[in-house]
Amino acid sequence: MVRTALRDSFMGRPVSVYGLLMKAFHAVSRICPPEIIFKIMNTARN
Repeated sequence: MVRTALRDSFMGRPVSVYGLLMKAFHAVSRICPPEIIFKIMNTARN
Protein backbone atom coordinates (compact mmCIF):
# COMPACT_ATOMS: atom_id res chain seq x y z
CA MET A 1 0.00 0.00 0.00
CA VAL A 2 2.78 2.41 0.87
CA ARG A 3 4.66 1.45 -2.28
CA THR A 4 1.59 2.26 -4.39
CA ALA A 5 1.08 5.58 -2.63
CA LEU A 6 4.70 6.55 -3.21
CA ARG A 7 4.50 5.54 -6.86
CA ASP A 8 1.31 7.58 -7.31
CA SER A 9 3.01 10.54 -5.64
CA PHE A 10 5.99 10.31 -7.99
CA MET A 11 3.60 10.14 -10.95
CA GLY A 12 2.01 13.40 -9.80
CA ARG A 13 -1.35 12.01 -8.76
CA PRO A 14 -2.92 14.13 -6.01
CA VAL A 15 -4.89 11.20 -4.51
CA SER A 16 -4.30 7.45 -4.35
CA VAL A 17 -7.52 5.43 -4.39
CA TYR A 18 -7.49 1.66 -3.82
CA GLY A 19 -10.11 -0.94 -4.65
CA LEU A 20 -12.93 -0.95 -7.16
CA LEU A 21 -15.62 0.18 -4.69
CA MET A 22 -13.52 3.10 -3.46
CA LYS A 23 -12.64 4.11 -7.02
CA ALA A 24 -16.35 4.11 -7.92
CA PHE A 25 -17.21 6.17 -4.83
CA HIS A 26 -14.42 8.62 -5.64
CA ALA A 27 -15.77 9.06 -9.18
CA VAL A 28 -19.35 9.55 -7.95
CA SER A 29 -18.23 12.03 -5.29
CA ARG A 30 -16.63 14.20 -7.96
CA ILE A 31 -19.86 14.26 -9.99
CA CYS A 32 -22.69 14.38 -7.43
CA PRO A 33 -23.24 17.01 -4.74
CA PRO A 34 -22.59 15.81 -1.18
CA GLU A 35 -26.27 16.12 -0.20
CA ILE A 36 -27.27 13.45 -2.73
CA ILE A 37 -24.51 11.10 -1.58
CA PHE A 38 -25.57 11.53 2.06
CA LYS A 39 -29.21 10.77 1.17
CA ILE A 40 -28.17 7.60 -0.65
CA MET A 41 -26.00 6.50 2.27
CA ASN A 42 -28.79 7.15 4.80
CA THR A 43 -31.31 5.25 2.64
CA ALA A 44 -28.92 2.29 2.32
CA ARG A 45 -28.52 2.16 6.11
CA ASN A 46 -32.23 1.83 6.81
